[in-house]
Amino acid sequence: MPLAQKKSGLLLVKLTPMGSAVPLPMCYVTIVLCKGSRPAPRKKYLLRQRGIRMDQIQAEIEAIRTQLEALRHERDTLSNQEVQPENNSPKAIAAAYRHQARVAAEVSAEVQGIDNAIAALQAQLEQKQQQLQPLAKPKQALTLADEVEIATQQAYDHANRINELATELVEELRALKSIANDMSTSYWQLHHKPFITGFKGTSVPYLRADQGVLMIGKVII
Repeated sequence: MPLAQKKSGLLLVKLTPMGSAVPLPMCYVTIVLCKGSRPAPRKKYLLRQRGIRMDQIQAEIEAIRTQLEALRHERDTLSNQEVQPENNSPKAIAAAYRHQARVAAEVSAEVQGIDNAIAALQAQLEQKQQQLQPLAKPKQALTLADEVEIATQQAYDHANRINELATELVEELRALKSIANDMSTSYWQLHHKPFITGFKGTSVPYLRADQGVLMIGKVII
């Protein structure tokens, strides 16, 4: 049954399996043996070879993904280098920015090389994934109950995420409103206009569950 948790005044919906867990249908492999083909040991051999090939391709895919992650991390590091003067003196600041300008071209070339490598590896990853698809075992068709259960879980996952974002948004809006209330008088005296308007009637949507029915509510700011 659905569970609910309170967080910052919002109802966070959590879905748990209703009753006993419904196992996913088992996979099966269909091999058509034509007349004159080899007996059952050959079929087992083909299945084993297919499994070995799938493991090899999956290992290659994981290696490509690992390399892509390393390249993206390296790119972020190169792109986000900050200017760090030795001290706050004008001379040190000028020297630091001049040095940054000198190395910018080299960094730009290296980043371009990383981008090219990422593009090549991404293309290789897609190719390996396409190779893996024909080897995957076909699955039995899902029953109506399976489809509803999967869709329900996906809906509750989205509801949970929406409520998490709603909680953060409510906190940020209330913090902004508090600042606006504290400085509104001073801001008006200085600029002769309001600092911020539109809080009246402002609300944030969230979701709650009632006897298995998801309902959209709202929190007034």
